[in-house]
Amino acid sequence: MYTLSLVNLLTAGVLLARSTFALPQNVAPPNPASSGGPLLDETANDFQKRDGKHITSSADDCKLDFADEWSAGRSRGAPFCASQVKNGLFVKGFFIYSGSAKGPGPFGVPVDFFIISGMTVLYSNGDYTNIGSQTGTKNYVEWDVSKASVTKINLNPPSLEKDVRLTDIRIVGPNGRAMGGFEAILERAGEKNVWSDNTWDTKYKTPIHGPIVGVAGKTGTYGIETITFYTLNAKAKKSVIHDVKFSPSLEELNGRSGNE
Repeated sequence: MYTLSLVNLLTAGVLLARSTFALPQNVAPPNPASSGGPLLDETANDFQKRDGKHITSSADDCKLDFADEWSAGRSRGAPFCASQVKNGLFVKGFFIYSGSAKGPGPFGVPVDFFIISGMTVLYSNGDYTNIGSQTGTKNYVEWDVSKASVTKINLNPPSLEKDVRLTDIRIVGPNGRAMGGFEAILERAGEKNVWSDNTWDTKYKTPIHGPIVGVAGKTGTYGIETITFYTLNAKAKKSVIHDVKFSPSLEELNGRSGNE
């Protein structure tokens, strides 16, 4: 009886901690019934055909006082920055990678945790910055920055109010979406109980909108554990007119007689 009770307790622990465990390696195609736009795939060969090069951003590149910022997740890991707006480049999309990492589970038994293992930030000129590990389940979202911007971003947790690491991310663009973490792997496996679009928006929607100019955060044992998105302000705080040119020039006008 004691052995049976222990097994039951372990089973209950697994069910309660369902959101922390990884699925088998072989995953099925995306669930076509899921909402929020399609998950887009691109093979490694397709990605290598892009003309851009990898860019390593410095910490100063993410000192963006002119931008709005929104952060979620907690971490003591290594900081990262992905921004080239100071070189005139906007973020035009993301690859998001999902995987697993070993960690302590119920009763101290090691288990596999779902993680956002890495991300590739795409810039408007085709260059990119890799964050974390580019391995595992992958999907992407991309848009034309001259015509559109990100539609919405959902994060779990949705803010810094909870002192926990980032476990899920969904970035929705005009033509599709990219996901990372627990829900992304569930959807790939054809799991029926994935979050609906309404669930994402009710519990995890953030006020991130507008052109994205940078991404920062920290990576640790569980991949990307905290993240900050930088976007252009919805309302300009000030405007500056500079490099004004007249034709004819002021010198030419001053040199003319009053009869001209």
